[in-house]
Amino acid sequence: MPKYQSVQTDRQLAEKLPYGIALVDANAELLWWNRTAERMFGFYAEDNQASSLLVLLEETEFHRLFQSKDEHLQIEINSPHRSNKRLRLQLRSYDDNAWLVISEDVTDVHKLRAIKQDFVANVSHELRTPLTVFCGYLELLLEKPDEDSAVLVEMLKQMSGQGRRMQNLINDLLWLSRLETKSVCDVDVTVVDVNTLIYYIHNDALALCKSSGKLLQFTLEVDACLQLKGNLDELRSAFANIVSNAVRYTATNGQVRIRWFEDAVGLKFQVTDTGLGIPEKYIPRITQRFYRTDEARSCEQGGTGLGLAIVKHVLLRNQARLEIESTPGVGSVFTCVFPLQAAVRSSGVKACREVINKSSNFSADALLLPSENVHDK
Repeated sequence: MPKYQSVQTDRQLAEKLPYGIALVDANAELLWWNRTAERMFGFYAEDNQASSLLVLLEETEFHRLFQSKDEHLQIEINSPHRSNKRLRLQLRSYDDNAWLVISEDVTDVHKLRAIKQDFVANVSHELRTPLTVFCGYLELLLEKPDEDSAVLVEMLKQMSGQGRRMQNLINDLLWLSRLETKSVCDVDVTVVDVNTLIYYIHNDALALCKSSGKLLQFTLEVDACLQLKGNLDELRSAFANIVSNAVRYTATNGQVRIRWFEDAVGLKFQVTDTGLGIPEKYIPRITQRFYRTDEARSCEQGGTGLGLAIVKHVLLRNQARLEIESTPGVGSVFTCVFPLQAAVRSSGVKACREVINKSSNFSADALLLPSENVHDK
């Protein structure tokens, strides 16, 4: 066993902590642990001295945590000693050749979270079918309205809009519940053509502008050679939510810039707008469910209040992070930063970089061609 300065003092302090503490070497071989860790994992000195945690904890999630050596990453696993116990683990560097594995019993938190998620899933499923029927009948009525009933038509339009809003809320709740409960190991990872993905998201943004009567200037800067390893559905939901927020909170004649590029830090999907901006004190909380900095204004702009919560969970599942910069009255910059190892460079593309400028007065089905460089008409 390597010699550590003040190791005896450290072990005495570890015994007083409410967390499980286990010291392992670079191969995850156990060196020592406190009594809380012994209760959580079922360690016994005669059986586990110099045994590897990679063997004792067969959880794939722990293997990923230890291989990454990411001190910001937290995982949750079932206790190998008591399967009804849920443990949260994270790593801390002890010295150049040793790591502390810190464990916390989050069983009660996990149970409460499961109850909440079950509630969301059950209520959403119960409401989804009747709302679909409700919206379907309203659309039929709107297609054949009484020509002399302008008031009725307006009421039906309002009902249809509210029905769609509730339907979007339910869809977002279901999607968020799925993101929170589905294991990262179950994700279908493919090579995502982000260039094509941005094309569809851009068209959706144009349609949103048209429906809200806004005129916005869009600038797209896309590295067409740069592709991303990830789940297409999850990435589409995250990127689309960021862009739709930019559209909703940017006044007419404003600007929205969408970029996809690589730098020394990582792969970046970035959306810049000239919208309302967010006060700095609210930024740490805006990825929480239903959190709104201005309730009245947020309801007026539409949306479900779940978009950035979805973005946060998608990025966590892809070992990525969200960076937010914002100045009230100036605008905001939302950047999704993915690890460099998630990059896939496509071959045979002549023009790897393109800058495409479009205004929202283009139709929603306007084509975004690789060689196109279009400005306002």
